[in-house]
Amino acid sequence: MIQKILKFITENDMLKANDRVIVGVSGGADSVCLLFTLMEIRREIPLTLAAVHVEHGIRGEDAKEDARYVQRLCQEYDIPFRKYCYRVAEIARERKQSVEEAGRELRYQAFEEACREYHANKIAVAHHMDDDAETVLLNLFRGSGLKGLAGIPAVRGKIIRPLLCVTRQEIERYLWDRGITYRTDATNLTEEYVRNKVRLNILPYAEREINTKAVEHIVKAAGQIKEAEDFLESYAGERFKTCARIQEPKGQGPLTVSLDVSAMSAEKPVIRRLLLRRGTELLAGQMKDITARHIEMLDQLTLAGVGKEAHLPYGIIGRRGYDHIHLFRSMSCSVSGPEDAGPEDAGAAHSDRKDISRNRDRISAEFDYRVPGGVKVEPEEGGILELPGYRFLFKVRKCENSKAFPEKNYTKWFDYDKIKNGVRIRTRQTGDYMVVNSGGDHQKLKSYFIDRKIPRESRDNIPLLADADHIIWIIGYRISEWYKITKDTKRILEVQVEKEN
Repeated sequence: MIQKILKFITENDMLKANDRVIVGVSGGADSVCLLFTLMEIRREIPLTLAAVHVEHGIRGEDAKEDARYVQRLCQEYDIPFRKYCYRVAEIARERKQSVEEAGRELRYQAFEEACREYHANKIAVAHHMDDDAETVLLNLFRGSGLKGLAGIPAVRGKIIRPLLCVTRQEIERYLWDRGITYRTDATNLTEEYVRNKVRLNILPYAEREINTKAVEHIVKAAGQIKEAEDFLESYAGERFKTCARIQEPKGQGPLTVSLDVSAMSAEKPVIRRLLLRRGTELLAGQMKDITARHIEMLDQLTLAGVGKEAHLPYGIIGRRGYDHIHLFRSMSCSVSGPEDAGPEDAGAAHSDRKDISRNRDRISAEFDYRVPGGVKVEPEEGGILELPGYRFLFKVRKCENSKAFPEKNYTKWFDYDKIKNGVRIRTRQTGDYMVVNSGGDHQKLKSYFIDRKIPRESRDNIPLLADADHIIWIIGYRISEWYKITKDTKRILEVQVEKEN
């Protein structure tokens, strides 16, 4: 068996001479076997080993005896030993996790701490072939995509799994032949946990009633899926560079991944889903709890109407734009505020508003036009107003020639005396409108955005010059006809806007 494991280590480039390896040792058969096989492999590959045992604070005296057993074993073979103790059940409640999930995170946290303490560059854990088959089946039952069906990776970063090439039966035979004792965790023999049901019932039934090599065949199939998945991921990675546009957050806005619908539609469904998965993982930072069903929901947006959404775990939202699917993380996941208040509810959801009434040349950029209610300015005091991404120059003067105003995108002139409720720089809110012709016809701001095909996710960041709910100027787009200079204008408000790079 040692030669089989050594061959697997070499094929997967797990260990090199003089590596310093943290070995996770619970005291059970698998981890004890791992420790002993690595001690044997040291004869072929010079290694420095240190054992780490994690006590979960769940099994009382049995757990303490496990720790004592591992410590004695390490003393006998002159292996450095480090024990970490956690109250896993309590921590799981605090984190709102399952005990298994919290336990796993804490174990790897302990391994990382031990790496720093012992200056180790590898972490060896004792997953074997049966564990791999269990994982593939569990992921299949849970609706995983290709990555989940590829099973447990032999190497992931500094984590290595040298026993993935052997079965539980081979491990127990190895220990029996050498007279090596080990501890048995009684919780592994109960059906309280889902994984145990697969381990104790489904896999034994498959081996007994269907094929004695069921585990081996499941793992072999997972390996083939991994090869195919690696190829598809490589191709999808190249296509992602051309199909996706990553927009860095501006101020408090979200990071957005925009995928070109036309480019994606030219791809096979499997590639589309990989592109969407890649974008989702970029935002979520992980794919736990995100299943193939969630990615399929995003894929359906390619055929959906503009504005349709799909909601995923971690607050990930997919929204259909005119030409793109936009993926972003809900702001409610990272900033405080009403859970369900969207842009249209923002004005009603908050009452705090920031006013500026200063006559200094510069006004601090701590004021943000994107806060509910925006920023109030006193144009008659003049000066420069600096806001995130923009610089505004205000000037009020007498009108001497009502026709001397050229068309400029970022400098506009308005009839100042028609502004009845003061000037605010803000983003959109419910009820906004503007006058669109000399006849005085109104158009809702929302309708204007739709007519101009301005992406929904961009609308919340467009600065507006507003007189209550009457929009004076959609900056970068158009002004309201109501505030245009006429022969009756007495005073002019001049507003010059500079966009910062």
